[in-house]
Amino acid sequence: AGSSVATLLLEPHAPAVAVGATSRSAGCVIAASGSAEKCRLSAQTVADVSTLQQQLGTHLGYRRCGSLRLATDGEDLEALRGYAQVTAKALGGTGAAVLGRIEAERRVPWLRCSPENVAGALWVESDGVMDPTVLAGGYLRAARSLGMVEMRPVMASSFALDGGGRVVGVTLASGEIIPCDHVVNAAGAWANLLCIGDLPGLPMAPTRSHYWLSQSSPSHFDGADPIVIMPGTRAYTRPEGPHGCLLGLQEAVSPTWDSRQLPSPSAHPSLCADMVGADEIQA
Repeated sequence: AGSSVATLLLEPHAPAVAVGATSRSAGCVIAASGSAEKCRLSAQTVADVSTLQQQLGTHLGYRRCGSLRLATDGEDLEALRGYAQVTAKALGGTGAAVLGRIEAERRVPWLRCSPENVAGALWVESDGVMDPTVLAGGYLRAARSLGMVEMRPVMASSFALDGGGRVVGVTLASGEIIPCDHVVNAAGAWANLLCIGDLPGLPMAPTRSHYWLSQSSPSHFDGADPIVIMPGTRAYTRPEGPHGCLLGLQEAVSPTWDSRQLPSPSAHPSLCADMVGADEIQA
């Protein structure tokens, strides 16, 4: 948020920034993890939002609601205690605590924590939700204020390398090379396309997720409800609007796709046409 960006390359068919996978994200910012790197990345995102808001003089809509990760049994609860230690350390020593079943239910009125299904939960106070396209727009506005130059429409085809294999620019489909000191590959599900050839591929693949939005229901949902993560059922919820809920589901084995076979992000591809595991999702 405080670095100068020289050039932004936008592909020909993209009507705006963040129209690909970003626009489909559930928008949860979750630090609760057994990985210190993921915890710090989440904390940096929250810090960036604060910096951007000060720089731009506007609120970007980050909603700090906290998160609750449920444990189904004693083994899961012990694992959450390890998560709590890692998360608290990454967040500066505070903000993560293991709660008992009754306290977990108190924080989420619609949640019914029976002893047979819930042994406890990990509470992380600083977690929250925001619209990912708004965050991307905030980064874009900040970059413009620092002198960024936008180039559109262009199609980046690969990275330009020097004799030692160091990235020194971006090669366009026209053959023109845009020289640079650093490149940020923010192509999302299409990012590996730029690595074909002389660079190793990125350890990632396009996949899919599923979520549903509830109707507004003041008698069930409060706008202050936290994110609820239910690993036992591979599901999660987050607040949606003043009295709604988003319910997300993660497949046991989610299908993946080759980046080379994906349509342009502007085509709004549906990866659910061939519903592999549809019966499991419905169950």
